[in-house]
This record gives sequence, structure tokens and C-alpha cells, in this order.
Amino acid sequence: MGEFIDFDVSIASSRSLSTLKRSATFKLDGHDTFTPSPEAHAFATLEWGMNWCVSVHCNEYLKLHAGVVADGENAIVMPGVPGAGKSTLCALLGLNGWRILSDEHALVTPGTTKVTPLYRPVSLKNESIDLIKSQFPDSILGPPAYDTHKGTVVHLKVDSHPLTFDTNPAQIRALVFPRYSTDSPQRLWEAEKTRSFLVAAYHSFNYSLLGAQ
Repeated sequence: MGEFIDFDVSIASSRSLSTLKRSATFKLDGHDTFTPSPEAHAFATLEWGMNWCVSVHCNEYLKLHAGVVADGENAIVMPGVPGAGKSTLCALLGLNGWRILSDEHALVTPGTTKVTPLYRPVSLKNESIDLIKSQFPDSILGPPAYDTHKGTVVHLKVDSHPLTFDTNPAQIRALVFPRYSTDSPQRLWEAEKTRSFLVAAYHSFNYSLLGAQ
């Protein structure tokens, strides 16, 4: 008997009889989960499907929609809405020596300030792709998926840190709430703890399940 597997996922390729175009379907435990997408979006579809698995299940953790980076064993959790700059910040920090625990999920063990790594390539979209290419021309990027519902998507290889794939939880030292704006100067200010709690709760996938815990 093999090791326990949380999610048995795959991407199945098929051809439409009406259009003859090939499509990619995300499967969980052998069952179709979403509407098929164009075959050229297969990599992005796999990523989004895996994100869905974690966001819907894994309720032994408090789950925040957040990027997570670490300097040694000390982690910074960065909750934010789509487009806030979480993945771009993770990519830039990762390419400058930080360890990227995830650019999508912060898995916090209830009753602690520990976050469990969820390693994967960083998903870059649209203008972020050119930004990373210009600043780090030697970075390794996967094939682009054009015209997805999020625009152009590529995945950045960021597993060169010596501690990458270390599954031990990291100690959360700070919450940072990124907000990207094209016409505002860079600013950093301290947020009130009450407001920080409310914003973090807003970005939780399972706050309604865990409640006071």
C-alpha cells in the first residue's frame, strides 16, 4: 500500500467532435470538476484546480488567500485580493534569496502562529511577466497561456533556495497587506491590530467554519 495522497489530480486531453479543437479537463479522483478549457491552458488549469482543492478542503488549517515568504525560519504572510501583487512580491523576494512557501495559500495551524509550506511554481500574470523578465532575465519561466480569464499566465520556477521543500512550519513574524497601484508612490505603514484581524478574516477561506478558534 502506497503513501496517503490528499488529492489525486490529473489533466485529461480530449477533442471536440464539433470544433475538432483539443481541450484540457481537470480531474479530481478521476472525476471531472470544471468545464474543460483550451488545451493551451492546461498548465494554468492544473494550478487553478489544485488551488481549488486546498481552498475547499484542508480545514484542519486556517486558510488565508495570501502569499507567504520566509527569511530563514521567520515568515511574512501577505493576504490580498487578486491583483494586489502577492505573486509578484513573492517572485521578486524569491529571486532575491527569500524562500517562497506559497504565493496563494497561507496554511496556519489553529492555536499557533505557525504556517505550513505549500511549495509550487509562482503564477505570474500580464505585466508581472515582463517585470520579472526585465529584472531577472535568467529566471526560468514555463510556457505562457494566453487569453485565460486572468489574461496571460506563466509559472516561475523558484525552488533554488537551500530550504525549499523543507516541510517544517515557519514562525509567522508579520502580516503585510499588499495593494498594487500604478500611480502611487511606495508606502509602508503600520496597521491597527483590529483592522488587521478584520482584513485577514476577509481573506480567509474557512473563517466561517473555524469561528472563534
